[in-house]
Amino acid sequence: GLTVFCTVAAVLLFYDTILGSRFLLKVWRQFLNATTPILYGAAMAYLLAPVVNWFDTAAVKCGLAKNAGTRGRKVSLGIRSVSILLTWALIGVLLYLLASVLLPELYKSVLQLISNVENYYNTISGWVIHLLETYPSMEHWVTQQMNTYYETMETWLQHELLPQATTVMTIVTGGVFGIVTFFGD
Repeated sequence: GLTVFCTVAAVLLFYDTILGSRFLLKVWRQFLNATTPILYGAAMAYLLAPVVNWFDTAAVKCGLAKNAGTRGRKVSLGIRSVSILLTWALIGVLLYLLASVLLPELYKSVLQLISNVENYYNTISGWVIHLLETYPSMEHWVTQQMNTYYETMETWLQHELLPQATTVMTIVTGGVFGIVTFFGD
């Protein structure tokens, strides 16, 4: 009986997943959406537990917690709280250092891309002109189209992309504070 039940359940699951209304996938997605904060918290706790424990043992070695057993639970909880705060401060500093290295390089890369647009255009234009030398009537039309697209692209890069890149840099650097607040919460 158990074999028949498992077989029928597997067939129904296969049918629902492949051909059906995908009810199980919808339920699974809702479950993941509901438990995502818990999963993130568990992952962060798992990854940061060794650092917190290291701060705790450092406090014990320094003599801050010598008499924690005699003073009571409040002292040990205070030491644990300080260890957690120091761990998050360390993570914040590391994220700030990472952002301070990566974001300026990203900004320089975007500026370099914008400054090299003319070289890219000249290279592509040379390829197209070389390919169209055999069709002189089409060459003139393609050259006009490329000039039109170049002007449009250059205007878009200078008037839309560059200001948006500056805005993105401002948002990302301001977002670091949001990340620190998120981890603090």
